[in-house]
Amino acid sequence: MKRATAIVLALVLAVSLFTACSSGSSSASSGAQYKAGTYTVTVDGRNGPLTMEGVFTEDAIESLTVTSHSETEGISDGAIQDLPQQIVDAQSLQVDAVAGATITSEAVIAAVKDLVKQAGGDVQALENADTAEYSKAMTAGIYTATARGHHSDVTVEVTVSDEAIESVTVVDDDETYNISDAAIDTVPGRIVEHQSVNVDGVAGATMTSQAILNAVRDCIEQAGGQEAVNAFSVRAGETPSTEEFTMEADVVVAGSGLTGIAAALAAQQEGASVILIEKLPFVGGISQTAAGGIAVPSENGSNVEDYVNFRLNQNAGIFKDTYVEGYPNEAMVRTLAENSYDVLTWLGENGLQYITFDVGYQGYDLTYAVFSYGEEWQAPNVGGYALTALVDRFVENGGTLITECAATNIIMQDGKVAGLKAEGNSGKYTFTCPSVVLATGGFGANEEMVEQYAPAYSGEYNTTMISDTGDAITMGLEVGADVYTSGFMMGGTGHTYMTEADLEATYADHTTPKTSVYLNPLGLRVNSEDPIAYTASACYVNPDGPDYYWAILNEEQAQSTGYIQYIDEIMANGGDAYKADSLVELANMIRMPAANLRYSMNRYNQFCENGVDEDYGKSADYLIKMEEGPWYAVKATMTYFGTVGGLVTNENAEVLTPEGTAIPGLYAAGEASNGGFFNMSYSGGFALSIDATMGRIAGTNAAKLAG
Repeated sequence: MKRATAIVLALVLAVSLFTACSSGSSSASSGAQYKAGTYTVTVDGRNGPLTMEGVFTEDAIESLTVTSHSETEGISDGAIQDLPQQIVDAQSLQVDAVAGATITSEAVIAAVKDLVKQAGGDVQALENADTAEYSKAMTAGIYTATARGHHSDVTVEVTVSDEAIESVTVVDDDETYNISDAAIDTVPGRIVEHQSVNVDGVAGATMTSQAILNAVRDCIEQAGGQEAVNAFSVRAGETPSTEEFTMEADVVVAGSGLTGIAAALAAQQEGASVILIEKLPFVGGISQTAAGGIAVPSENGSNVEDYVNFRLNQNAGIFKDTYVEGYPNEAMVRTLAENSYDVLTWLGENGLQYITFDVGYQGYDLTYAVFSYGEEWQAPNVGGYALTALVDRFVENGGTLITECAATNIIMQDGKVAGLKAEGNSGKYTFTCPSVVLATGGFGANEEMVEQYAPAYSGEYNTTMISDTGDAITMGLEVGADVYTSGFMMGGTGHTYMTEADLEATYADHTTPKTSVYLNPLGLRVNSEDPIAYTASACYVNPDGPDYYWAILNEEQAQSTGYIQYIDEIMANGGDAYKADSLVELANMIRMPAANLRYSMNRYNQFCENGVDEDYGKSADYLIKMEEGPWYAVKATMTYFGTVGGLVTNENAEVLTPEGTAIPGLYAAGEASNGGFFNMSYSGGFALSIDATMGRIAGTNAAKLAG
């Protein structure tokens, strides 16, 4: 089993709090006695080890400093920089965790407790010690500051009086459309309302939320110093409403990614009254982080057989003879092939903008559609524009949309669906309806489910939405549904260096030269360096630790491609990049069998001489022979974005029991139920195709059942 590292989410926010009192400035005596000296400790943070140094006099904690850590820059800043000083100022552990950095805050406090024990102090006395008051005094005026968001700078303007935050405005940013909007619209108001920079951010928009908080913290420091920052850091969380609502509809759809939107529109156009609910504060789900990539049969949808055969036989990309009996489910694949082109056209009629192009994959002809918005067709913004246009159409046609509303339980009566329960910030909901469509996404943000249903990927880095916690599985099991027990993570892209382009579109490596050679930890080449999209997810799985491979290249290629600048930076920062005069020396540096490395390079160079990659079909454009050193090895860490598995359904999107019978009124699609479409890996473009096609089928059938 992999070591239990925490899932890191490129686009998420986990919000929780300590039940602690507000922090203070003037030291409150705890009556503690210490052995004077300097002590160090290392504890587990969110992303890895966190080391702290503490200096103690005989009667006080003199200083606390985090000397090294692996926490996420921007998100962890408040916990790393402010929290230790607040503990020193107060001589107390009665301090508030930093919103959005709860695990890091817990690590800091755990480290302090350990240091206190080393110094012979009384931890309980510090936990019970009173805090003191910080002064809110500031120089009134207008201040500006900039902090880093997800992939852009976020600039705020803050107006303060002598002792209050009067207004906060985001004046400049280039964050992801729709996802970041919720944070930009909400967080400034919370800061002013609660007079605190320790407020809840927006779930799913972690980085943007934290950038706003960090920039405002900077402005307050400009106006009143660290004293004022501490004064305005009292924890102020949001309290969900306890109000209860009862609503009635023909169909309720849970989840507003492409799957849920397609289901809601389809049900609506069948004449049903439809309620669409969304767990997050914004619509679009994980679908909006894609640029599109909706694979459909070529020749205007008529080339069904190529599509079916590709899905059945080439689902693992470069692998042959990997078909597992029953997976993919041929009936499901054929349903996808026969309907996906029409679904794409239908989405276009309902406001989705896209462009198409034809591609050939190892002898199979397919058509791909990518989202577009005007002349824009790249991530990260285009997906948000595409999907919000579909939601707008649904609402314009009379549909009901409720955000921040998470489905919790399916209501059954006489063996049939009778409704759905949900809850969120606005209250608790009971929906009465004969049909429910579960489009709640996968289970990538639920480490326990990843360990249970896709154990080979436990602890891996993935960029799924925080909302993808396997809700469909949880609710389905409660009513007797069957679940795919052998799943995996979608995606599978390695990155040696994260540029802005990589952060904006983590599904591709925009930096590492394709002329390099990718080798697994054993020194073997197991995939092309310009692969069929995402096949790396089946190639570089390391069951004993994080998934990765090594990019190998020589000085000539590093210089000619310009990649040397990234190598130099990685090395300067102590990252996993190595240089050696010989391949044997390089192999020793990265703990790789030297014979395997030499074998792989010799075989690869022979392909370069012949102009044909006989193993994995790499384009001849990238087959450049490398024989002379110096040599470089740079580690590429794998990134995943979704899951395969979920509830077992049939080609009608009906949820099935273990006996194979349909549960009347219950439908599921998208990542909530995609296990029947895949074999051992994911090929790019099919997730969205499955989402849209099965979403429409689910919505149509749900409406028909409702009558």
